[in-house]
Amino acid sequence: MWIPAYFIDVCLSGLLRTTSRLESENAMFNKLVTKQLSLVEFSMRYDCAIEIQWDNQSALDHANSSLVPQLRTNWDLEKHARRLYTHRNFYVFLERTMLI
Repeated sequence: MWIPAYFIDVCLSGLLRTTSRLESENAMFNKLVTKQLSLVEFSMRYDCAIEIQWDNQSALDHANSSLVPQLRTNWDLEKHARRLYTHRNFYVFLERTMLI
């Protein structure tokens, strides 16, 4: 658990991957690949899957930048966390600091 945090400033070109990321990639490729698939068909499916992921990421980025989570308190720490974290991580922060 500590390794990604320790190497956060070191560029390792994706060498450190979590199990959930690998499982997610495997799930995506299992939807794309069959034994009968030609290379051209795989390439087309892969491009389509990447485009869908980019669209989903763009929608999430837009939602995260345009919507502002509601503050539970008037504390400066909570205001700072709201600016610093994504929505999901902000709510995790609130739960762990018992501000909710």
